[in-house]
Amino acid sequence: MQSAFIPGRLITDNILAAYETMHTMQTRMWSKTGFMGLKLDMSKAYDRVEWGFLESAMLRMGFETKWVQLIMACVRSAHYSVLVNGNPVGDIRPSRDIRQGDPISPYIFLICAEVLSSLLTQAEQKGIITGVPTSPRGPKISHLFFADDSILFCKSNSVEWRRLLKILGIYEAGSGQKLNLEKAAIFFSRNTSLSRRAEILNLSGLTEARRFDTYLGLPALIAGKEVLLKAVVQAVPTYSMSVFLLPTTLCKDLNKLMQQFWWNHMASTSSIHWMSWEKMGRSKRCGGLGFRDLICFNKALLAKQGWRLLQNPSSLVGRILKAKYFPRSSFLEAFIGNHPSYAWRSILSARELLQQGILWRVGDGTKIQIWRDRWLPTPTTYKIQSVPIPQMEDSRLAMLINRDTKMWDISLFHVLFRPEEVKDVWSVGQSPFQKCAFIDFTFMEIFMECCSRFEVEQMAIFAVLARRIWFRRNAMLFEGKNEHPNQIYREVVTAAADFIDNNRGEESAVEPVVFNTGSWTHPPSGIVKINFDAALNQEKGMVGIGVVARDSMGFLLGAKCFSIHIFTDPHTAEMLAATYAVSFSKEVGFFEVIFEGDALNVIKEVNSNPPFLSSVGHLVEGIRNEVGFFRTYSFVHVTRGLNEAAHILAKTAITNVVDDVWLEEIPPCILETITRDFQVLRS
Repeated sequence: MQSAFIPGRLITDNILAAYETMHTMQTRMWSKTGFMGLKLDMSKAYDRVEWGFLESAMLRMGFETKWVQLIMACVRSAHYSVLVNGNPVGDIRPSRDIRQGDPISPYIFLICAEVLSSLLTQAEQKGIITGVPTSPRGPKISHLFFADDSILFCKSNSVEWRRLLKILGIYEAGSGQKLNLEKAAIFFSRNTSLSRRAEILNLSGLTEARRFDTYLGLPALIAGKEVLLKAVVQAVPTYSMSVFLLPTTLCKDLNKLMQQFWWNHMASTSSIHWMSWEKMGRSKRCGGLGFRDLICFNKALLAKQGWRLLQNPSSLVGRILKAKYFPRSSFLEAFIGNHPSYAWRSILSARELLQQGILWRVGDGTKIQIWRDRWLPTPTTYKIQSVPIPQMEDSRLAMLINRDTKMWDISLFHVLFRPEEVKDVWSVGQSPFQKCAFIDFTFMEIFMECCSRFEVEQMAIFAVLARRIWFRRNAMLFEGKNEHPNQIYREVVTAAADFIDNNRGEESAVEPVVFNTGSWTHPPSGIVKINFDAALNQEKGMVGIGVVARDSMGFLLGAKCFSIHIFTDPHTAEMLAATYAVSFSKEVGFFEVIFEGDALNVIKEVNSNPPFLSSVGHLVEGIRNEVGFFRTYSFVHVTRGLNEAAHILAKTAITNVVDDVWLEEIPPCILETITRDFQVLRS
């Protein structure tokens, strides 16, 4: 596996994969079949790349001929001079090598390394060499690459050694690379006999490494304080902290050294510390200097590794750890196991921190336990508080979802939950504020944090919410009234939505993404424009959806108008409208479309590349999966005035509870709007 310069892969993936493989070889090998690892070092790797080999490799991999010619022109354009007494002399034209420091050189070298990777993979598939099994059911590892840093694995016998050496010889002859035997080393599994080790060492002429002291700058095996201190103190701590849990005393000592350096350059002399290190560690917005507490930072980086295991279970390191430590459960339910590696214990130590900040996003509900898992939007437990019905403690959320409609089965709500929980379940985690934890912060600190996190519409909700909380506090303190937080939030969302609607025009005028400020504009010839919008009634728990399709002449091709019973927030309602607009376009058979909506955040999220893990992330992913049906498509943000027809339909759906579809027929409620837009186009 190659992990250098590949999107979605990190250097720590290779470190963890190598670490777990070496740990298995050292502690978990009990059979008669031994294995060995060969740590390679290529002599002057960049300087020895043959240009003919590189060009052939790119063509064989399927790159376009013209593109290959352009790349090779860049490679062959290199020339050098020698400085003699400070003056450049001569014009040296090399016949091979790739330039150090050139932006494309690392990627070019990856192409060369991919040839060796293909040779090794092909040999493993044919049974010529055998990869190391990381666990009985885990993947077998034959090689790990990070640019020119490589470890190869095979059985520790003379037959596979000769085969491996032959593969390396083929690669050396073709690429120009040369194995540096002086720096290469072999590591044997614990069950390899002494006679077998001596035989292979005599054949190879290499030295045996009791352990690889380092791999990619980190210790391949943790073995005492000396190695740990050298790998941590003499290197960048952040790198080590991403893989290993550093001792608390070491982190405290490092924190102390940084603190002493800040207040006094001479560590041997004492000085006054005018502010605690904890306060200095706060962000600059909160009055601190942003210094990191290394203990917390170490935990956060390890929790990130756990998050990657949850989000990328199919990665190599994810498959290794799952097969080795939690083959029948998820990372969240995994135990430490027998003879665990230090890396696994480190990642597991941060799982509690990860669990404090994650919630289940409801999909089909097959993996979520109703009473035990965190999936509700209600702080601080985020769990159902109703007492479970006997023999239903382990029930899954899927039992509450209608498989046909993909909606909640309302009939079961009042049987299982308290009245105040019913609406929380129905809304299921739509508030962006409930994903932010503020503990022991002043209001101004919370306000500044919200300003940095939230969009304008969310800040409107925050402002109204803060005012409403103050009124609730006064009513409780002076009148003895105690209003339920959920009721307050619903009132706030409604009030904020009215405020946003009344000021939408001013807000849109300053957004650089917004355009089309006049009347509705027709799409190019052959393209269908789909306008969509949503209307929301918080008290009734109802969302109205409006979708309008028109061609380049302004003629109405189709429209859809319907309502959904669901307690949710405006953002989710708008995302639902986008989802149904895509579905409607597929059903009718439009292949080249432009989708227009007046919710800026929705358009931004649909157009962005990274995956969204918020409560509406499943809707974004669903839209991305559906748009593959279209030949061409785009999502565009427009003002409310340019989306008037869809807006009226959505309002009609929620007011009159209309559920209807029109094809080449204008709905009565938008006849005036469609006619006016048509006349403007003709004028």
